[in-house]
Amino acid sequence: MNNILELRGLRKEFGGLVAVDDIDLNIEEGEIRGLIGPNGSGKTTLFGLISGFLHPSKGEIIWKGKNITGKPVHSIVKQGVVRTFQLTTLLNDMTVLQNVVIGCHLHNEKGFLMQLFGTAGKHEKDKLVEEKALGLLKTMGIESVKNELAGALPHGYQRLLNIVISLACEPKLLLLDEPSTGMNPVETQDLMDRIKMLRDEMGVTPIVVEHDMKAVMGTCEKITVLDFGKKIAEGSPEEISKNEKVIEAYLGR
Repeated sequence: MNNILELRGLRKEFGGLVAVDDIDLNIEEGEIRGLIGPNGSGKTTLFGLISGFLHPSKGEIIWKGKNITGKPVHSIVKQGVVRTFQLTTLLNDMTVLQNVVIGCHLHNEKGFLMQLFGTAGKHEKDKLVEEKALGLLKTMGIESVKNELAGALPHGYQRLLNIVISLACEPKLLLLDEPSTGMNPVETQDLMDRIKMLRDEMGVTPIVVEHDMKAVMGTCEKITVLDFGKKIAEGSPEEISKNEKVIEAYLGR
């Protein structure tokens, strides 16, 4: 396998607070990586740095051999690095299908402009976009609620819709921030099975920030552990579960 993402000495300071402390990280194409740690350990900040929402104080972000440090969000998304958020960002007064269709159009700026200005062939293009949106909803198992208002969905469904909209951007690397929040154990297991399917069938490399340890241990092939902004451990689920530093970080020994 090839490394598609490399973080080299990545650091982020907010005033006097060091949120991410000189982290090195290599992600291989096609792996499912877990990113865990206690609250405030720097996981979400790290996602913000990788996706361009935050700029590092120091260090480099290398995507497929190319330095993307400090690039704007839209440029990073265009290259295939997409993130979801802990809080859902949906158009609540529109249907589930409309949310995904808009996500597809925004990914393809020309398509969005054609829709706005009524270019020839608009009807055919709209049909293709809707088919793509329906296919993505089916991938995540929520096509049955396509006509429901996004704001009226149960929280677990909103999380899934958030992932579908991210898939509309055709990611190669998908940063999933607490995707199972608000889900029961059965829904969480179904989600994790679908994350594996995204990797196997769509070629997406997922990095998952998740508090549900059972879900992480059962899905991720390699796990990176942060504590107070530092990387304290990395390895297989079995190695991580026995690591003294990890146990100490979580149990506060």
